[in-house]
Amino acid sequence: MIRPSPGALSWWRTVRRALAVLVVLGLGHPAPAALMRTSQMVGFSSGNLGLVGTTEGWSGSTANVTVTAGSGSLDGTALGLVPSAGDKAALSATASTTTYNLFAPQTGVFPANRTTNVYYSFLYQFNNAADVDPAGETIVQINRQNSGTAYIVRAYARSVGDRLQIGVAKTNGTVAWAPKLIPVNTPTFVVIRHQIIAAGDDVVDLWINPDPSTLGQPEENVPPPHATAFDGTEDTSNTGPGRFYLVSGANASFDELRVATTWAEVTPTPLLCNPPVILEQPTNIVITAGINVTLTLTADGTAPTYQWQVSRDGGQTWSNATAGVGMTTPVYTTPNLHLADNGIQYRCIVTVACNNSSVTSQVATVTVLPPVPTPPGLVLQDTWADGDRVTGPVSPSNSVWFASSTGSLIFLDGLLYGQPATGSSRLWIGYFTDDTETNLPVHLEVGRSLKVTWRWNSSQIVPSGGNLRVGLFDYADGGQRVTGDNFGSGSAGNGLNVRGYMAVIDYAQTFGSAPINLRARTALGSANLMGSTGDYALSMVTGPTNAVGQPAFQDLVNYTLEFTVTRLALNEVEVSVTITDGTNTWSVSARDNVYAYHRFDAFAIRPNSLETTAFDFQFLEFKVEVLQSAVAQPIPLRFGRQGNNLILSWDDARFVLQAAPAVTGPYTNVPTASSPYTHTLGPGALYFRLATP
Repeated sequence: MIRPSPGALSWWRTVRRALAVLVVLGLGHPAPAALMRTSQMVGFSSGNLGLVGTTEGWSGSTANVTVTAGSGSLDGTALGLVPSAGDKAALSATASTTTYNLFAPQTGVFPANRTTNVYYSFLYQFNNAADVDPAGETIVQINRQNSGTAYIVRAYARSVGDRLQIGVAKTNGTVAWAPKLIPVNTPTFVVIRHQIIAAGDDVVDLWINPDPSTLGQPEENVPPPHATAFDGTEDTSNTGPGRFYLVSGANASFDELRVATTWAEVTPTPLLCNPPVILEQPTNIVITAGINVTLTLTADGTAPTYQWQVSRDGGQTWSNATAGVGMTTPVYTTPNLHLADNGIQYRCIVTVACNNSSVTSQVATVTVLPPVPTPPGLVLQDTWADGDRVTGPVSPSNSVWFASSTGSLIFLDGLLYGQPATGSSRLWIGYFTDDTETNLPVHLEVGRSLKVTWRWNSSQIVPSGGNLRVGLFDYADGGQRVTGDNFGSGSAGNGLNVRGYMAVIDYAQTFGSAPINLRARTALGSANLMGSTGDYALSMVTGPTNAVGQPAFQDLVNYTLEFTVTRLALNEVEVSVTITDGTNTWSVSARDNVYAYHRFDAFAIRPNSLETTAFDFQFLEFKVEVLQSAVAQPIPLRFGRQGNNLILSWDDARFVLQAAPAVTGPYTNVPTASSPYTHTLGPGALYFRLATP
């Protein structure tokens, strides 16, 4: 086939736009009335806050914002607050803006077109006035939910002699300074209110150590602010705020973050101490072995704290959960559960410290069903020779693809083209299994790999600053598939409860950054499948770094992308992405032992706007196959003894620990065993060995 000229395609795009069906999009989600985020740094180990604080929503790898286990909290009781818990964060005198708390689980929680108040409160202590710029410097920044750069509100500090002042400002606005002069080494209670005003100018208010008698009061009794910022650039995006950034540089301590939509929720006081009440209970769940579970509850009370517990004996004994994400938050994601975990139970204890009261949630039981492994071989290979992308069923030669807008993925002269839109992203989702009980998602056994191959070329690729995203996803385990075209924009895709991995590609003629950033999807509560990197808080690897500034993607050159997931162990996978044109190759690879996704049924492609990718994408081939990994060479199984415990360890996570009552067997896999593994010695003999994947 002869490729149509850009002029012909441009004419066709004009025609299809004239025929396009208008789609009315939902504009966000209702803002919750309860506390959205509380972070008291409870149970954190020592280290960078963004790495050790994930259970309370923190991300970022900078060494300039840290937590030291056992360092204690900032004390706000003299300011009228309830007693603090946990530890505090230390902010160095070196500026850094990469540590943030994702307080909004998805985009659109606080859209610009709905009037809402968002309150932020925290304790802050300056350690040395000489480290703070007299002209002012940023200490806190509120960003859009999906952006590391687009800020909406900032809090500033400046030194005035040996004392400090705090102020607030909107984007590009004048700082409004609170008059109070703050001494060093003194905890200060800061409250910020962002008044989002639909069809109007937003307002940002600031309180410094508000009168204790006003704490915990209803909205009609909120005291007058100490400073108010009016001017600045309005954020008209319905993405809305969602990230709370801690900016180092002031040499300070930070503690007791609270984010909510009412004054009372962010100003907890023992004078108005409400006991804990659970409003929404966790529920029983049925899963397939090998995936995790997210348990949620909603509770009310004065400054509640949370502790999830686990029982493996039918509820006779309980212990605090120590694995997973969010063990001390209202939303807890367990580690991957396997057949040996069938019947495992969870509950949450909610505590209010100001009156020493607690309440225990209902028990949630997880039923774990055996998976159906996918054997090695070809799953499908599609070149769209039939001129059809939407008709099922899926077969070895037929995948099913849906587009966020029909006109963005079309056949022209027998060829399948994807076309980005001006000023807006598009999303194309391809399913390689049917959504039926007999056609299950690809399930990888340990030692097997899923390799997805996509071949394509483009015309009129942007010179620099491009953005293309591709991902491998699992809709089968809790998600709801897209079933037709016109499901929204590139920020749609029915992402709720969809697990998977995404590669962010610098799609331009010259690399302005490392070509590939590989990420794991962590915010399963977001309906936005690929529109927000904030939903992919685990950034696994970025590279290759030596490609920055080098030639990248060129017009009408055929490229092959291979997206591969290899299951190394029960709770570990290796993910790799390779792109090549036959001459140049760019590749990244990383291991994931936190989420370890290994079940998939969909591949998705999200080009950013026409101005930031290319004029078009010609689809040449889509291939999915399951591969058997090479047999690993034997490795030693090391052992040692600590008291009555036998400690077994080995170096290669791909190997599986097995046990048997006799040296001749039969050997069975030790459930959830990973190195180092502790076995309590008892009567009788037990033999251990390592088995290849």
